[in-house]
Amino acid sequence: MRNAGVKRGGIQGIQNDRVTIEVQGTVNMGFPIEPISGEWNMIIDIANEMMELNFKQLEKLEKIKW
Repeated sequence: MRNAGVKRGGIQGIQNDRVTIEVQGTVNMGFPIEPISGEWNMIIDIANEMMELNFKQLEKLEKIKW
C-alpha cells in the first residue's frame, strides 16, 4: 500500500466473508477561511488536483494482488 501513496492502513473489522479496511493517504489541505476571500477559484483548482491524485492512488491500490 505504501507504493500507492498510502500513509496508514489496516483491518477495521471482519464480518462473515467481508473484511473492512481503512486507508489514510498523505495528502491533506487546510487553510483559514476569512483571509482568502476572492481566492476560491484557486482553492477549487488545488482541491481538484488533489482529487486527481486520490484517484491515481486508488487505481494503484486496485492493481495490488491482495
